[in-house]
Amino acid sequence: MRWRGLGFLWLDTSHSAPPPPLPSFLPFTPPPPSQDSCEREVRAVDSEFQRNLQSDQRRLFQLLKSTSAADHPFRKFSTGNLHTLTNASQPPHAATRAFYETHYIAPKSTLCVIGKESLDDLQADVLEAFQHLPAGIGPPPAESEPPPAEVGPPPAASFSAVAPLSQSQLGGLLVMSPVRESRTLRLMWPVPPEETFRECKSHRLLSSLLSHEREHGINWLLTRGISPPLATSFSAGLSYSMDDAAFFTVSAVLTPLGLEQYERVIELVYGAIHQEHNIRTKSSSCGRDVHIICPS
Repeated sequence: MRWRGLGFLWLDTSHSAPPPPLPSFLPFTPPPPSQDSCEREVRAVDSEFQRNLQSDQRRLFQLLKSTSAADHPFRKFSTGNLHTLTNASQPPHAATRAFYETHYIAPKSTLCVIGKESLDDLQADVLEAFQHLPAGIGPPPAESEPPPAEVGPPPAASFSAVAPLSQSQLGGLLVMSPVRESRTLRLMWPVPPEETFRECKSHRLLSSLLSHEREHGINWLLTRGISPPLATSFSAGLSYSMDDAAFFTVSAVLTPLGLEQYERVIELVYGAIHQEHNIRTKSSSCGRDVHIICPS
């Protein structure tokens, strides 16, 4: 599993079973990635890419990426295919081997072992299993290296509202012809990264307020309050979370009438957002952070 640039591997066993040897849990023990395994993975990636060519969700995702800011990492191709993987500066096996030897090493790893055995027994097992791990490329860490300082969320004031999107793309309209019958409206705004809302969770507050099916809410209004309805479903929340930004996304599956009147749907959504913004900023300290998300 990968999350925010970190790789995770975890395994657990039953307490009633004999403890397995710890080396079997190591993600970076020899042998390194082989030529054959890399070639198989390249073919598997290309097969998935070919399958996604007819996926409207993936096509919409790639449309958003290909029209994003040219100098932002969000624009990069997210999966790869046979052409991109075999025409890179390094062959797939050489590139994978270099990455493996640089990053999958002991000084860049953290091990956590939990068991019913005593701490002395666990420590002895860990030392026996892991003491011979290669240090990898580069100098070893200093013996008395101080612990890294805790890094908190970036201040909202330092966020650049055009990080993933260029200035010309803000306020723009993208129209995609779907492969299958689909009528989906998505409104997206670049907002600070998810870590910014770690304490307050204001993004979840706004998501819940907009998505809730209470009477006279925007969800109820679009799907039941207006007759005939303009949408069949409605949702809101953060999407495409990155290190320096995220998107707050409002998504509605429209009826044929809703598609004809999509501009009216947009106006109703903006009205609902600003109504929630005005109410929450007056009623709670957490609500005052909603202004970071609410579009102007």
